[in-house]
Amino acid sequence: MSPKPKNQKPKKKKSLAWRILSTLFFWSLMFTMIAVIALIVVAAFYEAKIGGLVVQELRKSLKTELKVERAELSLIWDFPKASVSLKNLALHDNSGDSSRYLLRAEDLSLKCSIWGLLSGHYQFNAISISNAAIDVRQYKDGQTNYDIFITEEEAEETGQSSDLNLSIKDANFKNVKLRYLDQIMDQDVSFLLESAFFAGDFNNERYILKSLANIQMNYLEMGGERYLENKTLGYNANIQIDHLTQSYSIKEMKLQAEGNEFLTTGEVVLVPKGTRLDLKFESDKAKLGALLQLLPPKLLPYLGGFESNAYMSFKAETKGLLAPNSLPMTKFNFGLRRGRVSHPNMSQSLKSVNFDVEFENRGGSSNQALLELKNFEASLGGHPISLALRVEDLDNPLIDFSFDGKLPIDLIKGFLGEEVSKGQGLLAIENVALKGRLNDMLNPRYIQKVNLGGALRFDNVGLVRYGVPLSIPEGSLALNNNVFSVNKLQFKSRKSDILLQGNFQNILPVLFADSSNSKQAELGFKASWASEKLDIDELMLAALGPQSQEPLPTDSIAADSVRAEKNEQRMFVSNFLYGSFKLHIQQLNYGEFEFKNIDGELAFQNNKMDLRGLSLEGFQGKMRLDARYTFDLAPKLLAFAELEKIDINQFFDQMDNFGQTTLEARHLRGRLSSLVKVNAFWDEQGHFMDNELSVLADASLEDGEIIGFEMLEDFSQYIKVKDLKHIRFSRVENQFRIANRKLYIPAMFIQSNAMNITLSGSHSFDQDMDYRFKINVGQILANRFKRYNKDMEPLPARKKGLFNVYARMYGNLYDEEYQYQMGRKKVKKLMEADMQEETLALNNSLKAEFMGSEFAARGGSAPSGSNFQRKVKTLEEPDEWADIPEYKGGSGGTIEEEEEPEYIEW
Repeated sequence: MSPKPKNQKPKKKKSLAWRILSTLFFWSLMFTMIAVIALIVVAAFYEAKIGGLVVQELRKSLKTELKVERAELSLIWDFPKASVSLKNLALHDNSGDSSRYLLRAEDLSLKCSIWGLLSGHYQFNAISISNAAIDVRQYKDGQTNYDIFITEEEAEETGQSSDLNLSIKDANFKNVKLRYLDQIMDQDVSFLLESAFFAGDFNNERYILKSLANIQMNYLEMGGERYLENKTLGYNANIQIDHLTQSYSIKEMKLQAEGNEFLTTGEVVLVPKGTRLDLKFESDKAKLGALLQLLPPKLLPYLGGFESNAYMSFKAETKGLLAPNSLPMTKFNFGLRRGRVSHPNMSQSLKSVNFDVEFENRGGSSNQALLELKNFEASLGGHPISLALRVEDLDNPLIDFSFDGKLPIDLIKGFLGEEVSKGQGLLAIENVALKGRLNDMLNPRYIQKVNLGGALRFDNVGLVRYGVPLSIPEGSLALNNNVFSVNKLQFKSRKSDILLQGNFQNILPVLFADSSNSKQAELGFKASWASEKLDIDELMLAALGPQSQEPLPTDSIAADSVRAEKNEQRMFVSNFLYGSFKLHIQQLNYGEFEFKNIDGELAFQNNKMDLRGLSLEGFQGKMRLDARYTFDLAPKLLAFAELEKIDINQFFDQMDNFGQTTLEARHLRGRLSSLVKVNAFWDEQGHFMDNELSVLADASLEDGEIIGFEMLEDFSQYIKVKDLKHIRFSRVENQFRIANRKLYIPAMFIQSNAMNITLSGSHSFDQDMDYRFKINVGQILANRFKRYNKDMEPLPARKKGLFNVYARMYGNLYDEEYQYQMGRKKVKKLMEADMQEETLALNNSLKAEFMGSEFAARGGSAPSGSNFQRKVKTLEEPDEWADIPEYKGGSGGTIEEEEEPEYIEW
């Protein structure tokens, strides 16, 4: 036996109390475990039976079908209560429609005592519903979709009374969507109960309901207006409920709405005609931004962004009958004292803000309502602002509004859109006062009843829009009822300046017009527009943004959609315009085009834009223009133009050679004079309809030249190559028309250094051509033996030039298989037909259009070319170009005409 170690303390014996407590804890634990195991076993044993009985008893008490995927029994989770959970429950409403449900829930639990459940007394006193949707409806005929329980009388008749006893005293909801539709009251409510608790002795006629809830509103719709859209609400309430008198007395309720808390008291009583309300709402710590969030959604874009950190006093009251044809009296008031008001679109806050807002619908009628914003005073950027607003009668509002103050553009540029990056200067609003009925402001026929006065003055106003600096150095706008007088309003950008002066009418009806312009509002105006320089590309960029300069999508469907959308936008805007501008523009640039000294009139009426008596300089010459563009889903253009000695090289270059590559600007020199009438059309997708294009033209080219035109080199076996490479014309006379995608030339007379030619024929847009030529062979043969005409003087018209040769060139230009035919008889007949018939008809058409046409008879109401300086002449071949007698088949002729044509490869 080993000796005990030194200093080892003897073990202390545990006290009796400790041993007793340990024993009690052990046996308690064991008992609990045994009880839990027993409850689990009992639940497992009785789950199917009890769950089935509960569902069976529920179905006995219902008129409609109840579907339950399964029932689960729990004796532990709600101990000391037992719960029966019905999983994936679906309860039909009483409409008879198998697709309509009153309640659908992932879980509905009924709770009662464990011993009552095990003994067969199903007295449930609590309910909880989660992840569910409830749809409650009352229809116009007074019927409801929630009359689903069998009455005692009906149960006695059928002998199917239920032993289920629902003595609910508390209820819990979690993630329950609820929709309530009342067609009689014209109300529609949709919200999500994120969590809600209700407690009360619901089986009694009178009891205290204690409830609290967190609610996410979807919307509250009354009378076609939506309120509380996507708002967060909550409450904590004690309500005295009396089912005998159908009254609900709110003893105390704390209502939270978008961060504001209101103390609510009062009473709600159900009466035969509707619901009688007597409620009061008060708050000493209301916030402006949260209050404004409770406005109808259509007002939020205008007022919803204003915020203030200052607390406000808010009081509201509603009292009276709420019924289909009756509204309770409602009034509220709130105000702010020496506060600050901010807005995301303002770079500085409004300071020293004072105002009072009062509302009352006197007599409970909307046509007796009164809304007032009184005593509004504030400072923005150190500049004082004052305004007042009074609105009477919400059915047909009578508006009385006034404003006086200066607005710094740099502080309010956010209201002008994200595309505005900088601002400067002041917009002074001087004593602007507006009074009248809103309906009169919307309708041009009654706008004269509206009183409007005051002025807007621009003091070095400037901003940058889409990167383009724009400024209004000075100018004013005087308001005199329906007339807005613009006085020397200057507008400038880097490349443009505009001086605008004149009168405008119906601005209010146009500003307030709906998307379909149902009131047919038109902005009437008569004004002058003067510019030293005007750059259309820059102004379009500032107005429309970079998309105005972006190419169309490569996808044809997307491109059609873009073009159609632009057509609709132009049509919508032009629908509002009725008036004219007197134009004087010294220089205008648009793309590659440059015009100078533009004078005339630009007029709008009935979706049409007219250019009247427009004169301008361009392409190193002069032009006059009368035109009408019709804004429609399928636009169209009617234009009369006079061109006077314009540079044909520059004309072809800036017109991008009219989309063809055969005869280009590099080939041409000379001065073109012409009369042209154009009818052009586009379809609804914005495609140019070349098959509908119609053109009449009378043209002459002076001092013209054709340089390096490859097609003419095929004449080299007859004419000197050097002459063909650079042909100079003394004068070219021509009349032509375009129709059915084809150019028709009845006759063209060309006098050049290479040869003198009469030409006629046609050329289609698909490059199918059929040209006939009359060529003075005597001149050609003589020139073959002469020195090269380095001065390129045009050949004189010589009557004694031996004889004329007739030729025809026809085929497709791109097939390289077109042919050259020499044949006097047939070609001459074709040319004579063109001269005698086509030329005469075309000449008559030109004279009708440009010398006293049907348009002139209308007094200038439509575009016309009757006032142009150039007059249409009868087109005739020079006598010197006629065939010599022996080749006209006269008595002196001895040479027989060719009967068979000679073909030469072209």
